[in-house]
Amino acid sequence: MFANALHKIVLTSILVVCLTGSAFAKDAKAAIRDAEKAMGDVTSVRYSGTGKLGVVGMNWSTTGPWHSTDLTKYTRTIDYPSASSREDLTRAQEDPPALGGEAPFWNPIVEGRVVSGKYAWDQPADSNTPLPPDFARAAPGAVEARNLQIWLTPHGFLKAASANGAVAKDVSEGGKGFTALTFTKGKNKITGLLNGQNLVTRIETTIPNPVLGDMPVVVTFASYKTFGAMKFPTH
Repeated sequence: MFANALHKIVLTSILVVCLTGSAFAKDAKAAIRDAEKAMGDVTSVRYSGTGKLGVVGMNWSTTGPWHSTDLTKYTRTIDYPSASSREDLTRAQEDPPALGGEAPFWNPIVEGRVVSGKYAWDQPADSNTPLPPDFARAAPGAVEARNLQIWLTPHGFLKAASANGAVAKDVSEGGKGFTALTFTKGKNKITGLLNGQNLVTRIETTIPNPVLGDMPVVVTFASYKTFGAMKFPTH
């Protein structure tokens, strides 16, 4: 179509694209400001809870769920300016144990997963034989994934969106309207949704997997509550 179009029409089309891009950039900044106002603009956060931990690729069959263990304790501390995060977790075997995955274990396993900038380490290290709390093991292969997880939190997502030139788009799901913010950070294209209350409800990206290829990663947030000067999801 463009090959046969008049020169004037092509220029008009380019102008429209440029203007649209500028409008989206402006909308993104406004959306981020509104979300930070609604959720609180924090520099660090610490949260805890319980749940389950699934191991990627450790499922018993190709159609079954990942092998999972119970998270009986979980605490995460994040400092956004320094891009640092620490996870402390205690996991126990399900009763009955899930099929697939690692070898059965009896005593709870305590792990500490840390990342700070370009460095990552485990303290204490994951082991079926309990290790002392001050035992640290370097984990250079985990730097990229752990750093990404910082920006897949609600407040971290807004900070990364602001710093990486996010663009905004109005979308509709289930009859409800959302603002989608999309940006690229490092190797990852990240998209998050803001609901009508300017709260982050979902973040999506992909990570490379040697078996699955570009593996989708989807994080959902619900049941926001107020904690001091900020709002944070409880599920």
